[in-house]
Amino acid sequence: MRGGVVSFILTHLPHIIAPLLGLAFLARFALYVRRLPPSHLSDDELAEWHAQRAGRSQARSDSAEQPLPRC
Repeated sequence: MRGGVVSFILTHLPHIIAPLLGLAFLARFALYVRRLPPSHLSDDELAEWHAQRAGRSQARSDSAEQPLPRC
């Protein structure tokens, strides 16, 4: 019984790993694309988008450096 389960898993392992690697690649690619600006923006809108992103990242890094409040 146990040998049959192990054999089944080892036989189908290549068919399981390939889709998991593909999904991991797609997830990583989606996170990369999410950081890019929208393609339909004009030059002025693009500059505004970059300024907003810089402001958010600056605010995030400032808040990360603040100590936690004591109780």
